[in-house]
Amino acid sequence: MNNAPLHAPLYPSPFVPYECLGQKSLAVYFRPNRKILEEWVRTTPYKLEEEIAAVVATDFSSCDKLGFMDFSIIVPVSYEGKKGGWYVFEYENNDAAIAAGRELWGYPKKYASITLEEQDDRIIGKAQRKDGLMIEIAGEWEEENDLEEITLTPHFNIRTIPNPDKPGVWKHQLIERNTAPDFNLLRSKTMKGSIKIEGTTDNPVHLLDTGDVLGACFTEGDFFATEKNGWGKVIKEW
Repeated sequence: MNNAPLHAPLYPSPFVPYECLGQKSLAVYFRPNRKILEEWVRTTPYKLEEEIAAVVATDFSSCDKLGFMDFSIIVPVSYEGKKGGWYVFEYENNDAAIAAGRELWGYPKKYASITLEEQDDRIIGKAQRKDGLMIEIAGEWEEENDLEEITLTPHFNIRTIPNPDKPGVWKHQLIERNTAPDFNLLRSKTMKGSIKIEGTTDNPVHLLDTGDVLGACFTEGDFFATEKNGWGKVIKEW
């Protein structure tokens, strides 16, 4: 086992491989506040890339290891010339999934109540926290929309390990992870999108300023975290 407590681990070990058949996801693309992102990216070794970001709601409830819902805001960055995606904010509704992603690969996960619901005329994703955070995205089924391609994989995460005896950080690890090569796409549809955001002091998602929404994309497919691509790789430590 690799997670505490060893006599009753929080998430399955080994966590990889796992799969989520029939995974559904809604992504809404927007132009973020570049000035805010430049402030945030100074704490990382990344370089900002395209002037586009994504809010993504994903249904992992059919995952064979543990079911959960995911809601993320992802920004395109590069590291040493290689493009990928930086999870600026991420929320999930299962403590085991939160711990697994944070402890194994450095995803910045927090807890939230999350839904992704298909309706006759649209699909809606929503995340809420008790502190007042609210993010809602929607796609209109009948409104087609052309979207620019945006590179969000591989994921570049910073796993931060705190000092146990004083304030501050003991070690940072930059981890690269990319499950995209094993994803089996079943259907995809671009559409008109919308975003509503209410941030908080501890979750300042509103500072990204999502006034310019470019469109949305709904996908359904079979997700696989394989032995080859499901694990992460430490590519820098400091």
